[in-house]
Amino acid sequence: MARIFPFRGITYAQDQIGDLAVVMTQPYDKITPEMQDRYYGRHDKNFVRIAKGRGLDGDGENENPYTRANDCFQSWLADGTLVQDDTPCIYVYQTEFTVPGAAQTQLRTGFIALAQLQDFSEGGVKPHEQTFDGPKADRLKLMMTTGANFECIFMLYSDPQQIASRILEETITAGKPTLEVTTEEGETHRIWPVSDPAKIRVVTETLTGKELFIADGHHRYETAVNYMKAMRTAGRHCEGTESFENYMMTFVNMADDLTILPTHRLIGGTAGFDARQMLQKLSDWFSVEEFLFSDPAGERTARRAMTSALAAKADRNAFGFYAHGLNACVLLTLKEGLDPADRIEGPESMAYKRLDVVVLHKIIFNQILQVEADQHDEGGNVWFERVADAGMDQVRDGTRQAIFVLNPTRIEEVQEIAGSGEKMPQKSTDFYPKLLSGVVMNKLNYVD
Repeated sequence: MARIFPFRGITYAQDQIGDLAVVMTQPYDKITPEMQDRYYGRHDKNFVRIAKGRGLDGDGENENPYTRANDCFQSWLADGTLVQDDTPCIYVYQTEFTVPGAAQTQLRTGFIALAQLQDFSEGGVKPHEQTFDGPKADRLKLMMTTGANFECIFMLYSDPQQIASRILEETITAGKPTLEVTTEEGETHRIWPVSDPAKIRVVTETLTGKELFIADGHHRYETAVNYMKAMRTAGRHCEGTESFENYMMTFVNMADDLTILPTHRLIGGTAGFDARQMLQKLSDWFSVEEFLFSDPAGERTARRAMTSALAAKADRNAFGFYAHGLNACVLLTLKEGLDPADRIEGPESMAYKRLDVVVLHKIIFNQILQVEADQHDEGGNVWFERVADAGMDQVRDGTRQAIFVLNPTRIEEVQEIAGSGEKMPQKSTDFYPKLLSGVVMNKLNYVD
């Protein structure tokens, strides 16, 4: 169960950098090669050099992106680019944002602190998504080389009485943030350090003993546990809470109005692709509603009609479908009387088998279309895309063969699946917006 601690966070010195937006980045796993190049060109001390540095010709054991990340970290600490707080704090973290396609601005408020790591078998930390070995190996190399936490795990907790939230709101109204950054995505991120022991105690004690649910950062969490076990085996020791036994996390109350976006699935590289034949196979299981078009303007209208109709089916297993060479956007709704739980083998719960993303992977991909449902990097035929229109553009120009558009997973589903110890397919949830990287860092306090 949860044990939460303040820590002496490390932040960029604004008097050296100026506008801190030039050094902040999206999380490492969201950084495309194009974004990496842009971040490198933005400032010579941009956080990308630590989180996701470039590989170079001639890299080897003694010189590689991880050793260069450590060189940057240590030199930036030495020259005052990065500064460490003298007093342990928790850090109130507020994000102001607008959901893509919406007009209303929203606020999400949480706090950054350390939490004691637990193996999933202990039951206090609940994951909800599957992980892959590649990203975990990458993050472990970074931790092994630097001895630091650079990016938070996004963690959810339950506090329906809003006890901790009241402390956070009081901090926000009491003074200006020490960090305020507006990103190119249009999000504004703000940080307020809290060093008052009484306020820290209220927040940490509110979470003590509670279950924690991982919203984002499954690979980082499993990596941190692996690192902890390796350091124990090696006989290493840290002083205080800035230890490999704990990890830096951002905590958000599940009682707040959280935004989850879907991640849509593109397929490509399948032999003998035929859009109409694919739709015919799907019609055995799904009711089909076609939004026809004959020109680009009509296509835009059809896309909007399909996505609007899909949103209205949030209480059903329903998907948008768009395929190359098919002059229609299609709404697929599971036929009445068909229960996906009856048609998916395995020990998983009924709730798991009825998730949209599971129906998509286990029934549509595996049973109907016989498509390998793993992500493409693992050798399958599936690509991920957050923005439905961007995915449909790839299908229209022939880069991909088809797209399945999903409704978002609901927070109640996340809690139910995670609480039962099950894991959804990768990228079943996209908690929006992402935590900004580079706002606070944690250096482990080794004494040997």
